[in-house]
Amino acid sequence: MNNHQQKHGLSQSWAEPVLLVAALALFLLTMPAFLYPGDSYMSRAEAEWLLRSGRWGIPVERVDETLVEYLEVPGQYAVYRPRKNDYVSKFGVAYTLLSLIPVQIVLLLRDAVDFQDPGRLTAVVFALYQGVLLAIGLLYLFRFVRRIGAGPWLAAAFCFFSVFATYNWYYLRSTTHEALQWPWALAFFWHLITAVRPDSRISRGHLSAAMFFLLVLVMCRPVYLIWLPVVWIAVFVSGVQKMHSGNAAGMESQPQCVCKIIKQAVRKHWPAEWLLLSGASFLLLLVLLSFQALKFGSPFASGYGVWMTADGVRHDHFGLGYLLDSLPAFWLSLGRSSVWSHYPLLIPAVPGWLLFWRRQRWNAVMILLLSVPMALVIACFSQWHGIFGDGPRYLLPVLPLLSLPAVAAAQAVFAWKKSYLKSLGITFVCMAAILLGALQFNAIILHPLTILNCRLFFNMLQIENVERYFDRLPHPGLHTRDLMRYSVASQGYYPMDKLRQRREPGDEHMFHIAIDVLEGMLLPDLMLYNPPPWESVDQIVAREMGTLPHSLQTE
Repeated sequence: MNNHQQKHGLSQSWAEPVLLVAALALFLLTMPAFLYPGDSYMSRAEAEWLLRSGRWGIPVERVDETLVEYLEVPGQYAVYRPRKNDYVSKFGVAYTLLSLIPVQIVLLLRDAVDFQDPGRLTAVVFALYQGVLLAIGLLYLFRFVRRIGAGPWLAAAFCFFSVFATYNWYYLRSTTHEALQWPWALAFFWHLITAVRPDSRISRGHLSAAMFFLLVLVMCRPVYLIWLPVVWIAVFVSGVQKMHSGNAAGMESQPQCVCKIIKQAVRKHWPAEWLLLSGASFLLLLVLLSFQALKFGSPFASGYGVWMTADGVRHDHFGLGYLLDSLPAFWLSLGRSSVWSHYPLLIPAVPGWLLFWRRQRWNAVMILLLSVPMALVIACFSQWHGIFGDGPRYLLPVLPLLSLPAVAAAQAVFAWKKSYLKSLGITFVCMAAILLGALQFNAIILHPLTILNCRLFFNMLQIENVERYFDRLPHPGLHTRDLMRYSVASQGYYPMDKLRQRREPGDEHMFHIAIDVLEGMLLPDLMLYNPPPWESVDQIVAREMGTLPHSLQTE
């Protein structure tokens, strides 16, 4: 091997470490100095009590004032168990178990954990924990992209953009439940597709690992059980392919009935693969049903079905009729639930699917088997839009899979023979990535409840078409842009512009109240502008108060 080849090989080997260092550096520097409110709070509180007492369920007498607001609406965050007179998190057991690690570290360093108003220590611990989860997800995604034939630096660029040029950045830094699903979903995809490669025997090690990570996902959300039959189908089809590839040419040409094919496939692989898969499936279902019986009193009870409306109807229920609303909102619009605006890597993936299908037929089939059923099941729930969340957050685990053909599109651009076309293509991709990264950054610099608070406030004031304004926002980053525009020039924010147009001589008082409320929401948000987790809120206030626009400074 000559010196040029050695240097080239060395530069290729640097791609993965450079990806991890760059991603973790940017990720940790933009982590929030607080823990996001919402679903994950109850899982953390349950984890803390589990570590302190060794039992599930927080007794009623141990409920403090920080937990009361999460128990006001029965079934929204917790389930009350009358027989034991305690509360358990309604969310999956895995969320609580995965929260044990950072909570235990904080408890070792201090006596108590305040999730509502965490200090620097708690914020730093959770930021580092999120960084570990990000690294795990990136490692699996990097190997996934390399497996489909991408070079190391193209794979590193795709992984970096899949986090920081998409809405993944928002949810991975949010310390919410979405961040706890993403790496394990990628781990499951990688091990399953590696286990059933058509060019080699089914790998028992990878199949076992895939079933383990599927167990983790099912313990997060039972809806992931939809992937269990996918695993069986993948193993069966892979076995049939290997069986036919080993036959003689004369035998392959003879038609066989389906029953005979199934019988031969089962006989050929039963001693190992089918026995392993059957045992792992039984163990998965046994663990899931046992934990549900432990928490909710019945193996078939789930905390996700206990939140009721004022009329006694389940808050989230399943029905095919919701497809008429959800599918257009996901795939045919640019509104708040659009996959295109929140995961832009899907756009170059569209022309790349043709190339990907030709070159990676088996991987393409596996991606569709894993993605399409899950997308359809999510679309059939009444709360497919994620309620208070922005973007298609329930689809985030499968969107990296569906965007993989973007790699084939990039390879096609790099293969262009005319150098000026290749340069134009690369320049366009780089500029698009920078603009998309800026858009995602706009989405993370304000408090996550800003857009919800603004929506509720201006809806209360009955501003004309305000619901349409918020529903049609392609991305929360554009809402931040409008707010910043208003903070500088006192115009350019649709709800306030409409309120100003509607103002009459007798409405001066209401108009100034609206300004005070808006600035009251915006001021603390701006104080949290890109704070490192090791910086206290007092330091942020002291630094930012002198740099805020004059119209937002308090008296």
